[in-house]
Amino acid sequence: MRNSLVITIVMIIMMGFILGSCSNMEHTNIFDPGATYYEPPVPPKLTLSPTGTQDLQNWMGGQTIQFTAEGGTPPYAWEIIEYDSMYNPTPTISSDGLFTEGPTAGGMQGTCKVKVTDSNNQTATSGLITIDQA
Repeated sequence: MRNSLVITIVMIIMMGFILGSCSNMEHTNIFDPGATYYEPPVPPKLTLSPTGTQDLQNWMGGQTIQFTAEGGTPPYAWEIIEYDSMYNPTPTISSDGLFTEGPTAGGMQGTCKVKVTDSNNQTATSGLITIDQA
């Protein structure tokens, strides 16, 4: 009985030690009390702006919208998704988030969204972009 009491007390002390150290970023290794290890921080949530629906009236070829990403872990990859258009060419987005309508002089008509992905595969997506030709 004495051995089981000692084991129980040791287990309670160890659980308190383990639970107490879990609240910190730096932890003590229970098998080597002098050793520590580091838990990396969680990156901030990736956000994209502008986020709302963009209704672009009377756009002529080559006009732009600058999208920006914040949070996450750079570098960011940009893409146009859910593109639906009655006219060509497809709008483009540069590596720094610059959305450009196709170069057609008469403008274009269609809808799409912009998506950004960070190096940890977090994603953010814009609202629907509607482009009406001039």
